[in-house]
Amino acid sequence: MQMARIRRRQQDNGEALRFFRKVLDRESDHAEALCGYGQILAETDLAAATDHFKEWMARQPADPTPHLELAQLYQKAGERERADAILHQLLERLPKERHSLSHLAKLLSRVPGRTEQALEVWRRAAERDPSAPLPLVQRAQLLERDQRIAEAEYEYGLALKLAPMDAMALTGLARLLFKQARWNVAAKLFEALHRVSPQRSDALLGLGRCLDQLDRPEEALMAYQKVLAFDRTNANALLYSGRILRQLGRTKQAITAWQKVCAQAPQNADAWHELIFMLASAERENEALEALASAEAALPTSPQSLIHLGGAAEAAQFHLRAVNYFERAIAAEPKEASHRARLGLHYQRQGIVDAAFHHLLAARELKPADVAIAKQLVDTIHVLNLVGVDHRGLSGAPAASAEILVPERLFRLVREIADRDVIPYEPEPKRVITVTASLAAGGAERQLVNQLRGLSDLGLQLETSLFCISLARRTGRDFFLPSLAEMPIEIVTPPDSGLEARLRARHVAPHAQLIRSFPPDMAGLIAFWLAEFRHRRPAVVHAWQDATNLTAVVAALLAGVPRIVLATRSVRPDNPRRRLKRFMQEGYRAILGHPSIVLTNNSQAGAADYADWLGLDPSAIEVVHNGIDFDRLAQSVDLQRTIQFRRELGVPVDAPVVGSVYRMSEEKRPLLWVEAAAEVFRRDPRVHFIVCGEGPMRTDMLDCASRLGISDRLHLPGRIDAIASCYKAMDVVMLTSRHEGLPNVLLEAQSLGVPVVAPDVGGVRETIWQGVTGWAVTNADAQALADRALSCLQVPWMTRAHAEAPTFVRERFGLDAMLRLTLEVYGLSPPRNAL
Repeated sequence: MQMARIRRRQQDNGEALRFFRKVLDRESDHAEALCGYGQILAETDLAAATDHFKEWMARQPADPTPHLELAQLYQKAGERERADAILHQLLERLPKERHSLSHLAKLLSRVPGRTEQALEVWRRAAERDPSAPLPLVQRAQLLERDQRIAEAEYEYGLALKLAPMDAMALTGLARLLFKQARWNVAAKLFEALHRVSPQRSDALLGLGRCLDQLDRPEEALMAYQKVLAFDRTNANALLYSGRILRQLGRTKQAITAWQKVCAQAPQNADAWHELIFMLASAERENEALEALASAEAALPTSPQSLIHLGGAAEAAQFHLRAVNYFERAIAAEPKEASHRARLGLHYQRQGIVDAAFHHLLAARELKPADVAIAKQLVDTIHVLNLVGVDHRGLSGAPAASAEILVPERLFRLVREIADRDVIPYEPEPKRVITVTASLAAGGAERQLVNQLRGLSDLGLQLETSLFCISLARRTGRDFFLPSLAEMPIEIVTPPDSGLEARLRARHVAPHAQLIRSFPPDMAGLIAFWLAEFRHRRPAVVHAWQDATNLTAVVAALLAGVPRIVLATRSVRPDNPRRRLKRFMQEGYRAILGHPSIVLTNNSQAGAADYADWLGLDPSAIEVVHNGIDFDRLAQSVDLQRTIQFRRELGVPVDAPVVGSVYRMSEEKRPLLWVEAAAEVFRRDPRVHFIVCGEGPMRTDMLDCASRLGISDRLHLPGRIDAIASCYKAMDVVMLTSRHEGLPNVLLEAQSLGVPVVAPDVGGVRETIWQGVTGWAVTNADAQALADRALSCLQVPWMTRAHAEAPTFVRERFGLDAMLRLTLEVYGLSPPRNAL
């Protein structure tokens, strides 16, 4: 029997038939063998299968299985009346006691098109035993399968009236309500099920998923941890935990959870996908590639596994590896249309339209009736036609071509439409819309908030709105939201409506095909913002940072916004996992030069670097230095909090501290920071080190500190709200960034009298009075940075820096200067004597 089952799963029907026959030679009434033997016969010889089930019926007239199998054969052959006659005879001949009726109902429920008869039999079973909830639960499950949701919910409710703690009814209704997004009620049912059966993992898993949907991630995590307390290897609990930990920014714990799943269930393709994606997102590329190789070794050798691996490589942005996996799947099964379609979809997602067209066309030829493939192909043809390419001319071109790229070509088209067709509207003269990705804890976001608060305080009576892509609390995208709580600023996030609904808006519909051709993460925003800009008619749209700039500018150009300010930060993007997208350079080049657009940067060095990247004269980029509300920062200092902060970290009162505030990611070079700290410690063992912030390389920093022998001196307290008090806990602030624009950290620290040390990159030198308030270090290796940090710790030097630094930064980087330049860029004038 086991060999027969295995061969059948492998679709080796000849061998499966042989093994079923061997079972029947030994035990002629073996029900599973009789059933399997007949079902395989039915695939090739309907007459032989019919005879087989008739013989079985004759030998065992009380067994409903051969009756139902024979009825199914007749039904498949289109002989509905004969099928109905068999079922009618069966109902008449079977005993009316509950167990027989239940058995028959279960069998009927497996027969396509027999739902109503199965429901009727379950109704009879319920009448035979009115106190039993099982028939009602079974009716509910059938109704749910038939998408008769209200009826299913009613039947589950009847079952729970009979038996309020019935596990099947609680589970069924809870799952039904979860699918209907009624998470509060579903959570209560899963909680009740947990009370009935504390060791049921499905109850806690269901509860966790409800809490997750209700945006209660910590409680959801606790539910999953309860599962792991009695089932340490539960793959789903680990998988769900990992996803929540990722969203909460607990990268190391998330990776550990997925590593456990992969170790315990190495054939779990979803777990491998999550692990590979997370390692790559955390900029641990070598580990991600190792995990991809381990997944390939662990997963079954099959085309489907190759497709899974290709999807994981795609998510991790390993484009060439993804293509290789998809091509290997195609080579293994060249006639399988879905493999070619998957490669076509990959190219479509990459914006390589000609390659997508070739593979989708090949998939369509293999499977002409597949609606999904046809739709993808039509969408690709629409994009080709939109950018002026006749798809018929591509049919004979090589499939490896990659010359037609979107959204690069779409930006050119947007510029042509803006130049030719769009007429700017009459704006509301004091209406300004600022557009940003989020209000997360970052330097650009802090500057944006400073600007919004400053403009609100000027008495200009500006009507200001802030459009954010996301303010999700669990991912920390709302960090600066409280800073705007009392400001007269409308904050707008995109609604939940889908793309197609947004494309139907009056001013959006004429551009629907163009917008639809942008990547999905851009298209929905373009459609929403375009409608809003036309409705609100702002005088200025001010977008912040590259990815947001190149999305907002499409909406603003199509809407006819008269002044579009694109704020770039730091130097040109160079990290594909964070800032750089393939289309950015060409996108900027296509839209710059339009008379409504002003490009800005926050430092002279950054402006020069962007100009070099985009082929512009540096004077074409307006420089608006960061503006710090130094008074507000100084007023927020709490020396008691500073003392408490040092005490909590275990830093002695008289110990010198070298510190910093930054995101622990590759471009900040946190390992170089730890190496410089170790060199400082080697020469002055009194020193402690504090870095405030979070990021994917936090664990690497701790490992490096342990290796260099300063793990007891390096303190990483995480993200801190009372940042001014933390600066005052430091004697020197040190950065080690690979590149910078105009770092807020250096300005803020100096404003509080703390000297600074940083590599001489980007706009760093613009922020420092060299040799007086700090050092911009050329050739900044660990030794050179340590030298300058130690010199800053000398008392005479520190005393002078403490006196000079606040005046230096206030004169050059105060809020008033930034606001004045911002208004100039907007084409607005400040009130007399306001700045």
